[in-house]
Amino acid sequence: MYAQLTILGYTGSDPKLKYLPDGTAVCNFSIASTKHWFDKAANEWREKTTWFQAACWGDLAKRVNERMVKGDVVFAVGEPGAHGWIDQDTQEARAALDLTVRRVKFFTKMPGESTQADNSADDAWMEDGESAPGSAANQPYPF
Repeated sequence: MYAQLTILGYTGSDPKLKYLPDGTAVCNFSIASTKHWFDKAANEWREKTTWFQAACWGDLAKRVNERMVKGDVVFAVGEPGAHGWIDQDTQEARAALDLTVRRVKFFTKMPGESTQADNSADDAWMEDGESAPGSAANQPYPF
Protein backbone atom coordinates (compact mmCIF):
# COMPACT_ATOMS: atom_id res chain seq x y z
CA MET A 1 0.00 0.00 0.00
CA TYR A 2 1.04 3.56 -0.59
CA ALA A 3 -0.28 6.75 0.96
CA GLN A 4 0.32 10.21 -0.46
CA LEU A 5 -0.22 13.53 1.29
CA THR A 6 -0.44 16.94 -0.36
CA ILE A 7 0.23 20.06 1.71
CA LEU A 8 -0.03 23.74 0.85
CA GLY A 9 1.54 25.88 3.52
CA TYR A 10 4.30 28.14 4.77
CA THR A 11 7.76 26.93 5.65
CA GLY A 12 8.30 27.44 9.36
CA SER A 13 12.07 27.20 9.33
CA ASP A 14 15.06 27.55 7.07
CA PRO A 15 16.09 24.16 5.70
CA LYS A 16 18.81 22.15 7.41
CA LEU A 17 20.95 20.12 5.01
CA LYS A 18 22.91 17.17 6.39
CA TYR A 19 24.79 14.26 4.87
CA LEU A 20 24.56 10.65 6.00
CA PRO A 21 27.79 8.66 6.39
CA ASP A 22 27.23 7.14 2.94
CA GLY A 23 27.09 10.66 1.40
CA THR A 24 23.32 10.83 0.91
CA ALA A 25 21.95 14.35 1.37
CA VAL A 26 18.89 14.90 3.58
CA CYS A 27 17.15 18.24 4.03
CA ASN A 28 14.80 18.85 6.98
CA PHE A 29 12.33 21.72 7.35
CA SER A 30 8.86 22.38 8.76
CA ILE A 31 5.61 23.29 6.99
CA ALA A 32 2.59 24.93 8.63
CA SER A 33 -0.83 24.54 7.04
CA THR A 34 -3.67 26.60 8.51
CA LYS A 35 -7.39 25.97 8.15
CA HIS A 36 -9.79 28.93 8.63
CA TRP A 37 -13.53 28.66 9.24
CA PHE A 38 -16.41 30.67 10.65
CA ASP A 39 -17.89 29.33 13.90
CA LYS A 40 -21.57 30.28 13.72
CA ALA A 41 -22.21 29.37 17.36
CA ALA A 42 -19.49 31.72 18.61
CA ASN A 43 -20.04 34.19 15.75
CA GLU A 44 -16.31 34.46 15.04
CA TRP A 45 -13.60 33.26 12.74
CA ARG A 46 -11.43 30.37 13.95
CA GLU A 47 -8.21 28.84 12.74
CA LYS A 48 -6.21 25.71 13.35
CA THR A 49 -2.59 25.24 12.29
CA THR A 50 -1.12 21.81 11.68
CA TRP A 51 2.67 21.45 11.58
CA PHE A 52 4.55 18.88 9.54
CA GLN A 53 8.20 17.92 9.90
CA ALA A 54 9.34 17.47 6.31
CA ALA A 55 12.38 15.71 4.86
CA CYS A 56 13.63 15.24 1.33
CA TRP A 57 16.58 13.24 0.08
CA GLY A 58 19.35 13.20 -2.53
CA ASP A 59 19.43 15.80 -5.28
CA LEU A 60 16.00 17.12 -4.27
CA ALA A 61 17.39 17.85 -0.80
CA LYS A 62 20.25 19.86 -2.27
CA ARG A 63 17.97 21.85 -4.59
CA VAL A 64 15.44 22.58 -1.84
CA ASN A 65 18.22 23.72 0.50
CA GLU A 66 19.45 26.18 -2.15
CA ARG A 67 15.99 27.60 -2.89
CA MET A 68 13.99 27.53 0.36
CA VAL A 69 13.84 30.14 3.11
CA LYS A 70 11.60 30.45 6.15
CA GLY A 71 8.20 31.85 5.18
CA ASP A 72 8.10 30.49 1.62
CA VAL A 73 4.74 29.29 0.35
CA VAL A 74 5.19 25.70 -0.81
CA PHE A 75 3.10 22.92 -2.27
CA ALA A 76 4.62 19.62 -1.10
CA VAL A 77 3.65 16.06 -2.03
CA GLY A 78 4.98 12.95 -0.35
CA GLU A 79 4.54 10.05 2.01
CA PRO A 80 2.95 10.82 5.40
CA GLY A 81 4.20 9.47 8.70
CA ALA A 82 4.07 10.13 12.43
CA HIS A 83 6.27 9.55 15.43
CA GLY A 84 5.82 9.89 19.15
CA TRP A 85 8.02 10.42 22.19
CA ILE A 86 7.89 11.28 25.89
CA ASP A 87 8.84 14.87 26.71
CA GLN A 88 11.84 14.73 29.05
CA ASP A 89 10.78 17.87 30.96
CA THR A 90 7.05 17.28 31.40
CA GLN A 91 6.90 13.48 30.97
CA GLU A 92 3.93 14.02 28.63
CA ALA A 93 3.40 11.97 25.50
CA ARG A 94 4.06 14.02 22.36
CA ALA A 95 3.51 13.33 18.67
CA ALA A 96 4.57 14.85 15.36
CA LEU A 97 3.40 14.49 11.76
CA ASP A 98 6.08 13.76 9.18
CA LEU A 99 6.24 14.11 5.41
CA THR A 100 8.85 12.49 3.18
CA VAL A 101 8.74 14.98 0.31
CA ARG A 102 8.82 13.64 -3.25
CA ARG A 103 7.72 16.78 -5.11
CA VAL A 104 7.75 20.44 -4.13
CA LYS A 105 6.70 23.63 -5.87
CA PHE A 106 7.48 27.11 -4.58
CA PHE A 107 4.90 29.88 -4.82
CA THR A 108 7.13 32.54 -3.28
CA LYS A 109 9.27 34.21 -5.93
CA MET A 110 12.95 34.84 -5.35
CA PRO A 111 14.31 38.35 -6.02
CA GLY A 112 14.73 38.78 -9.76
CA GLU A 113 12.24 36.05 -10.71
CA SER A 114 9.35 36.86 -13.00
CA THR A 115 6.01 37.57 -11.34
CA GLN A 116 4.09 36.34 -14.38
CA ALA A 117 2.55 32.88 -14.23
CA ASP A 118 4.27 30.77 -16.85
CA ASN A 119 5.66 27.30 -17.30
CA SER A 120 9.31 28.25 -17.06
CA ALA A 121 11.85 26.21 -15.15
CA ASP A 122 11.39 28.54 -12.15
CA ASP A 123 7.73 27.47 -11.91
CA ALA A 124 8.43 23.78 -12.43
CA TRP A 125 8.04 21.10 -9.82
CA MET A 126 11.18 19.93 -8.08
CA GLU A 127 10.97 16.16 -8.01
CA ASP A 128 12.77 13.38 -6.19
CA GLY A 129 14.85 11.28 -8.56
CA GLU A 130 15.89 9.05 -5.66
CA SER A 131 14.06 7.46 -2.77
CA ALA A 132 14.47 7.79 0.96
CA PRO A 133 15.89 4.75 2.76
CA GLY A 134 13.07 2.45 3.83
CA SER A 135 10.44 4.30 1.80
CA ALA A 136 7.71 2.59 -0.18
CA ALA A 137 9.52 3.49 -3.39
CA ASN A 138 12.48 1.34 -2.27
CA GLN A 139 10.37 -1.73 -1.55
CA PRO A 140 10.58 -4.75 -3.86
CA TYR A 141 6.80 -4.99 -4.28
CA PRO A 142 5.56 -4.90 -7.88
CA PHE A 143 2.59 -2.66 -7.04
